[in-house]
Amino acid sequence: MTYYRGQGGNFLMLVTSLKTAKVIFRIRCLNMWVTKFLLSYFIVINLAGCTNKTNEQWSSGLLKSHALVGLIWDVRNQRLIDTDEFLQSLDVPYLLLGEKHDNPDHHRLQALVLSHQIKQSRVEGVVFEMLDSSSKAALAITEEPLAMEELKKRIGWKDDGWHWPFYEPLIKRAYNQNIQIFAGNLSDQEVSDVYLNQDLEFPGTLSGPSLTRLAKDIDESHCGMLPESQFPSMLRVQRARDTRMAEELVSNDQPGQMILIAGNYHVRHDLGVPNYLTKRGSKTVQENIVSVAFLEVSAEKLRASDYEDGVASQIAWDFIWFTPAITSKDYCASFKTGLTDT
Repeated sequence: MTYYRGQGGNFLMLVTSLKTAKVIFRIRCLNMWVTKFLLSYFIVINLAGCTNKTNEQWSSGLLKSHALVGLIWDVRNQRLIDTDEFLQSLDVPYLLLGEKHDNPDHHRLQALVLSHQIKQSRVEGVVFEMLDSSSKAALAITEEPLAMEELKKRIGWKDDGWHWPFYEPLIKRAYNQNIQIFAGNLSDQEVSDVYLNQDLEFPGTLSGPSLTRLAKDIDESHCGMLPESQFPSMLRVQRARDTRMAEELVSNDQPGQMILIAGNYHVRHDLGVPNYLTKRGSKTVQENIVSVAFLEVSAEKLRASDYEDGVASQIAWDFIWFTPAITSKDYCASFKTGLTDT
């Protein structure tokens, strides 16, 4: 069994001419705002849910009475479905589970989905966006079972970007079942290299409209503060991360299911990891992938279809499971205030 050290990927605005160390620092700071903005829209899963309201005790405190909370939306078939039907739809080679990183309900419900899949003897491995490749050579898990705190130290989990109590249940379920865990993210050095490598290309994996949308979202995620000259570099970093996650998902030759735990943006069919799983020359087709978004409800959006958000004719996710929101904080206002305070 292989376990990898986590990394808190935080981004701040980058200047191409800076040396590697300074580039890494600014990338890490800026990513915090990318993550919080891009994923502030998106989705949650509730395994007690059905087409009726549930009695779920939500940890998230906002909009609990919203009509969509606890419901599951089947995007392809444009209808609400119950839990059983949802679970029957997850027997595919690649199951991508999204999240809004700071919403505890999303992580709890991801763990419920993972537990169900494990009970079905489907899961071969779990890829985590929160773990990066820099720890691969440093890990040596003993044959004796480790307590979770010891495992956390062994894998070098960093709490500055990823809150351990949110992810511990997922790690624990996989670890206790001897399911292999994979690091899905780039190391700081790899991020810096990608950022500075203007010749790096990703041919045939994103449509023109998707690239345009990705650039627009990157601009908005940085609250309009990112110089346009930085767009190509930031696009490369985003796409390189998605490519790495896809590579880790296909790295296991066993026939069992591979699961990805990542932000809702990464698991999008139109913009994220699925594009790199189905790239030219791959045997993987879209029908081999199920993407589940865990989305917070919005007071301005009352219909399930209002959350679909796909680009052109592509859908973003196969299923959306709705939860309350964790905060009404304006991230851009906080970001700009923080810049003026420094």
